[in-house]
Amino acid sequence: MTRSVAEVDLDALAALFEARRSTRAFLPQRLERERIDRILEVARHAPSWCNVQPWRAYVVAGGTLDRLKPELLEAARNREAAPDVQDLPEYEEPHLSRKREADDALMAARGLTGMNQFRAIVDAVMSNWRFFDAPQGLILTVPRAIGPYALVDLGSFLYGFLLALEAEGLAGCAQASLAQFPHVLRRHLPIPESEAVVCGVSFGVADADAPANRCRTVRVPLSELVTHCSSGKESG
Repeated sequence: MTRSVAEVDLDALAALFEARRSTRAFLPQRLERERIDRILEVARHAPSWCNVQPWRAYVVAGGTLDRLKPELLEAARNREAAPDVQDLPEYEEPHLSRKREADDALMAARGLTGMNQFRAIVDAVMSNWRFFDAPQGLILTVPRAIGPYALVDLGSFLYGFLLALEAEGLAGCAQASLAQFPHVLRRHLPIPESEAVVCGVSFGVADADAPANRCRTVRVPLSELVTHCSSGKESG
């Protein structure tokens, strides 16, 4: 049954936004294809420039995922990164400090706070290419020919998917790391060279007891993100 727009008020939407978090440990419970498609059906209503809907989602699970994981891990160990889009950006302030705070919060949640735990830290990083043990994931692409606006459109679809997961009582984590080895992905998924691999998403049922999932990041105040530009008499 379709709910009317009036039933979904701003407070309910805000609660959904605030509840969503990046989840980095999952239970082995595999989702049924019908349930995944239901979530994707919601996300596909995301806005896009001129309604071109440039995103493409590849759902990976089962034997395909089992074969993909060890090859991604091997590529990571061998430092074979050759992404289709820009790799790790060079952050400047204030973004660098925000990233470091998020990294520190995640390591602290995992109990990894010293270089004497180097091996455990490396294993935590490598878990990206195990899809955080999620039994399914998405690989997201856009056409190379469209250019950067396709990335904006993909972001709308990605956020819609993450919010739909939250509304369904599930969890996910968007990962640039899954796009670092597109040559590996193309060995297992029918991704043409005309599409650029942008990111991936690990998703499923969150492991509520996992230390990594205790991490919560904070958002900067609105004043650091928004500038109101106006002139003349302000309305009351």
